[in-house]
This record gives sequence, C-alpha cells and structure tokens, in this order.
Amino acid sequence: MRAWLISNLASGSTDAETLDRLPALFPALDFVGHSRFPDEPLPPVAALRGRSVSLIVLLAGDGTINAAATLYDSWEGAALILPGGTMNMLAQLLHGPSTVGDIAAAIGRGDAVRETLCYVAAEDRRAYVGAIAGPAGLWAHAREAVRQGLFRSAWRAARLAWLRRFARGPRLRGQGRTRTAAVLLLPMAGAMEIACIDVAGWMDAARLGFDYLRSDWRRSAAVEISEATEATLDGRRSVHMLFDGEAARMRLPLTLRHGRSRLAFLATRARDDSGRAEDAQAA
Repeated sequence: MRAWLISNLASGSTDAETLDRLPALFPALDFVGHSRFPDEPLPPVAALRGRSVSLIVLLAGDGTINAAATLYDSWEGAALILPGGTMNMLAQLLHGPSTVGDIAAAIGRGDAVRETLCYVAAEDRRAYVGAIAGPAGLWAHAREAVRQGLFRSAWRAARLAWLRRFARGPRLRGQGRTRTAAVLLLPMAGAMEIACIDVAGWMDAARLGFDYLRSDWRRSAAVEISEATEATLDGRRSVHMLFDGEAARMRLPLTLRHGRSRLAFLATRARDDSGRAEDAQAA
C-alpha cells in the first residue's frame, strides 16, 4: 500500500526516533512522500492521486490531524492517525490508549477496520471529538504559549483565562438558560449532544467538579443536555471556541451542524452502537 506520511515535530509526543521507526513498524506500507507540517504544506489531493497514494499516515497533534482530515474529506483514500500530540484525542477515539507500536501490531494482524467519523461543523471548522464555546476556550492560548516556550505570554494568557473563568458565555438559541459559562458539543451517531454549563461561582464549580469525579456530570444541576442536528449560538459579537482542542474566535450568531466524514479512518478498537469508539467520552 502506497502511503504518505504527515508529521509535526512541534507536537507534544512526536519525535525523530519514532519517525525513523515507522517503516520497520509498518513493513506493508510504501512511504512515497513525507510532509513535515507546518514547515511544509499538506500535500494537495492531486499530489496524492498522482503518486497513487491510498493511505495518509498522520503522526502529529490534534490540530494538524484536524486540518488534514478536513482537507482530504473528498479524497477516496483513508487516514491512519497515530498518537503524536499532547492530548491525542482523535487517536484515542480510534485506537484507545494504544501506542504507535500497538497500533502497528493490530494492523499487522488484520484487526483494523475503516470507519467514518461524525463531526460538529461551524463555518469552515470541524470538531471530530468535541467543540467548546465560551470563556474556557481562552485556556488554549496559555497551552500553546507553553508549548512554544513563551512562558511570559503563557502567564498573561492564563491570567486572562482565570479572570474570565465565570464570565458570561454564549446562549443556545431556544434553550431556557439565559446565560452559560460554556457550551460543549459532542458529535454522536445521528446528532450533536449539546451540554450547556452554567457555573456562576465557586459553589457551582465545586458541585460540578464533584459530579464529574463521580462520572455523573451530565446529571449535574449546572448542566442542561439536549440533542440536535443543528444549533445556533447567540450572544455578544464573538465567542472563544475550541475545536478538538484548537482555539478559534467565531462571530455570533453562529450556526453549528452535525455531519459525518466521507474520509475513512483506520480504527483498531471496538466501536459502540453510536458509531464512536468505546469509552471515547472518557478520552
């Protein structure tokens, strides 16, 4: 099988040693190209077709993977996501806690299956694991600054996020709450699960935290759950958002839609009836 490797050495757990081991770990793959993102652009679909590539292998973080998954959605090949970032949410969704070596062994045994993924879409952005709207999105700026070694910038970003931790967030149109601290949108098999979280102070935050520790946060009084294939966020001019952990600022009102990828992904763990990997929520 002809494959194209996409890596990002700036991602949390991608290193040169793992990159060098990939041909030995995947002897059935003929790596005909390697793009080192972001120093090199993602290869266009025409380039993949011109080299008869049928599989892209992504050893990178969720941001790089998200960009590639969206770019290649109309491509007829498949994608193999390997854990190479900090959170590795998409890798966990498809493979659980498996290492690169575990995934290679499963593929060698013929245990991999092709799966399409549901997503939450807003304009040109997609979230395959989940999207968060509200002040919580500010923490991503601090995380990115730490990853780049910009500790003074990280401190400023963390301070801003802390000061706005209980700030008024967006409102879900048609939903009873007049304010939220955050709106969490999770792509499920047929719709988005939408959790509106209202944390107005320390007591609410403590109760929600206690419910989370009991794995019962969905039934917390601070959380209101609904499902929809389309939803609109209202509020001030814009909202901070995270799409699979990557930060964005979006103008309001903002419509979010449920969708399913056309691109297939190799998965090496069991799937549940909703079409998501088992224990994906915990990941």
